[in-house]
Amino acid sequence: MSRCTATSGLCGVLSSHVGDKKRLARLQQCLDSVAEQSQPPDGFYAVWSAPDALAPEVEKALATLGQRLAPAPVQWLRQTKRTSQFFDIRWLFREHLEQLPQGTWLLFSDDDDLWGPERVRLYAMVINQHGRAPGVTAACATHKVRPKDLRKVAESASQVMEHLASGAAMHCGGVHQEEEEMPESPATNATS
Repeated sequence: MSRCTATSGLCGVLSSHVGDKKRLARLQQCLDSVAEQSQPPDGFYAVWSAPDALAPEVEKALATLGQRLAPAPVQWLRQTKRTSQFFDIRWLFREHLEQLPQGTWLLFSDDDDLWGPERVRLYAMVINQHGRAPGVTAACATHKVRPKDLRKVAESASQVMEHLASGAAMHCGGVHQEEEEMPESPATNATS
C-alpha cells in the first residue's frame, strides 16, 4: 500500500475488531455512511483485526470504500491479533497519519458509528472558523443519537433520521459546564 497522499483537510480514522458477521455488518454500515457524505473526507485510515474467515470481507469493504472515495486515499493495516484501540491507532499513526500535512484534522470513529450525511461538512465549517485559534486542538460533537430500544438499531444515516422523527431514537449527551463551579486558577486560564 502506498504512503499517504491526502493534501490537507479532514481525514477519517477507525480502529475495528470484527469478531463476527454482526460486527462486519455494522462496519459496512459505518463505511457506507462515510461514503455518503455531502462533503467527502480527504482520506480515510483504518486499522482492523478479524478472524481469517472474515478477513476477505473486511478487505472488500475497505476496498469498496476506496473506490467510492477516490481520489481520496483509503488505507488500512490489518492487526493479526486483537489489541487495544490505542495500540492500533499508534501503529496507524506511525505508518500513515504522521505523514499527513500539518493542519490535517482527524475524525475518529468507532466501527459501529453511522455518520450523518453532513458530518464532514459541519466539522469542516467549525474547524475553519476556530481551528487556527491559539490553543484549539480539538473539535468535539456535543451530542449523539441513541435508540430507545436496543433491539431497534438504525442501519443507515437515513434510518437515524426516521427513528428520531418517530420517537424510536433520542438525542443524548450535551455540554456540561461543571468547570464553571470551580474557582479560576491562573495555571488553567493562562494563555501564551
